[in-house]
Amino acid sequence: MKELLLLTGDNEYAIEGEIKGIAKLENLCIKEIEESLDIMGLIDLLNTSSLFDGALLYVLRNDDVLRDKENVPHLKEYLDNPAPLNKAIVISKSSGRGVNEETTQEEGNGKKKGKARKNPEMIKLLTNRGLTKNFPKMSYSELHRWIKEYFYSHGYKISNDAVSFLYEGVGSDQSLLVSEMDKLFL
Repeated sequence: MKELLLLTGDNEYAIEGEIKGIAKLENLCIKEIEESLDIMGLIDLLNTSSLFDGALLYVLRNDDVLRDKENVPHLKEYLDNPAPLNKAIVISKSSGRGVNEETTQEEGNGKKKGKARKNPEMIKLLTNRGLTKNFPKMSYSELHRWIKEYFYSHGYKISNDAVSFLYEGVGSDQSLLVSEMDKLFL
């Protein structure tokens, strides 16, 4: 894995699979970061090794780090000479192109509703270095094929009508579908 990845999209099941796969492949312990960070905070985390945890895969589900416009040169420096042990994944629900998401910005003592934009320069930097992956929701036909493959991989066949029935009853959430399909296998 690269030192830092930006995972975008709405397919939470695929994103979670990617995180677990990277952690297993790289032998990293996953550590969720709840607080909002800027680039310098993220770089500090990556450069600080834990004596007890070993190599860590930091997962940031809050993409505020992508809004830090001032420290892009520091990110470039870090990417040229990354920390040897720790890695990070930033998750953004948008497609990666979305630089117009509305958020609340602090202004003085009050809050002002406005546009806090993801920094296109930062997203471009990560994209140009091959550090982004997009996980869009599956279309109905992709999900249909995925359900059939899931059954086949467990030694079962499923008809197209049964797939449609399962889809109509459960919906398109892959995590929920896996749970229900595993119950059927029992």
